[in-house]
Amino acid sequence: MLVALLVFTSPLLISAAEEPKLPLLAACDFEDGQATGWQPNNPAHWRVARQDGSLVYELTAPGEQGKLRAPTSWSVLAAHDVTSFRFEGRMKSPADPGNSYRDLCVFFHFQDPTHFGYVHFSARSDELHNIIGLVNGADRVKTNLEPAGKTTFRLTDTNWHRFKVTYDAATGRIEAFIDDMGTPIATAVDRTLGHGLVGVGSFDDTGSFDDLKLWGIAERGQQSPDRPAPPISPLSDYETQALNACRAVVSAFRANPETVWPGYNLAVETYLVYLPKKWVLLFNAASAVEGFAAYPKEWPELGTKVSYHDGSYGDLVGQLAFDFEVGGVKTVAIGLPEDPKGLPSPLDAYLAGFIVHEVFHQFQAVHFGEIPWQREERYPILDRDNTALAALEMRILMDAVSRAQRGARPEVEDRLRMFAGVRAERWQVGGELVARHEQGLEIREGTAQYVQMKALSLIGKTAASKSFP
Repeated sequence: MLVALLVFTSPLLISAAEEPKLPLLAACDFEDGQATGWQPNNPAHWRVARQDGSLVYELTAPGEQGKLRAPTSWSVLAAHDVTSFRFEGRMKSPADPGNSYRDLCVFFHFQDPTHFGYVHFSARSDELHNIIGLVNGADRVKTNLEPAGKTTFRLTDTNWHRFKVTYDAATGRIEAFIDDMGTPIATAVDRTLGHGLVGVGSFDDTGSFDDLKLWGIAERGQQSPDRPAPPISPLSDYETQALNACRAVVSAFRANPETVWPGYNLAVETYLVYLPKKWVLLFNAASAVEGFAAYPKEWPELGTKVSYHDGSYGDLVGQLAFDFEVGGVKTVAIGLPEDPKGLPSPLDAYLAGFIVHEVFHQFQAVHFGEIPWQREERYPILDRDNTALAALEMRILMDAVSRAQRGARPEVEDRLRMFAGVRAERWQVGGELVARHEQGLEIREGTAQYVQMKALSLIGKTAASKSFP
């Protein structure tokens, strides 16, 4: 009787074979050369590369410790916020097998960089290594039930290892497996976070991952369960075009994640698009945000994780709001015009370009820092000499473009030298203020315009954007 009681009550003795049947949400073998759907904390440290005859997802450099003692490198599946899940695949550590501190990590219930669970696979077992851990706004802690040093460690070589991590929302049970898919090396019972994203990475090492699959139940807790979802009004033609523009942007960036600008990917970036007084859409939030509900099922699929807010939100009344804080993250809120009359045609192409351009300004501020330039109010817009020379520069550039289209390279080079000479003369006459203002403007707006045009060229090639030219 005592044995039977232990079998049915001890979380250490529940059979690993009793996994709930879950729908498949994602399968990634990286054989297309892309890490579609993956959102790394440092894109420069991740790539898809050929290894052992297969394309794999590779973490190429270790991360740096932040304010909390916690894993430093991760890449998560941005579109799948799950409760119960099963996540499995293959992993490989290139670290010296003589280093018993080598590690690779699997992340789960990832909500933000200071709130997540993880499994630490290592070549040693103690209070910190080869554990199931929790980062909950403080330094990581061990949560697995096994005593320190009693988990089975197998990440001891440079071979590929199969892994599996599971979570059952009904019991809060977490199980971690490596090589032996029938017997967990570590188990825990923890409902602290309850839902979030899953991913791969390392505490302070490098590694490779392949054949990743996620089964799970999508989180539906973005809205308070005691508050019914607001009624969804039928979409106007303009709203449908706006959503089509959003979908086209996501599709183009998902298909070409590094083509527009290194590290700039609107399939994974967090940003808001809103129609004043109508709705607000939050793209790619790492966790649930108060005030946002599930994206309406009746609306067009947008191809990424999107949350929905009905009506007005905060102080958004139609403006562009940079460094707008939502869910603890500063991003940009893009207000679409309330009335499409007078907007350029085709409308969805204009809206897509507008979104790409303005989100890039937020990206510039984060990654480039402040761009020094003089205030526009002081620019000598009424100075006739400056205006005349600027107009001449424009005519020379237009002539250069025309000759370039005809393939007359020597003539193009000649026109560009003329342009440089006229500009140098104008800046000398106009003074430092004119030069600094225009240089700053060209850096800020010129790069954003380039990104916009590059993205639109890609959007025009995607199947999701047949209405684009």
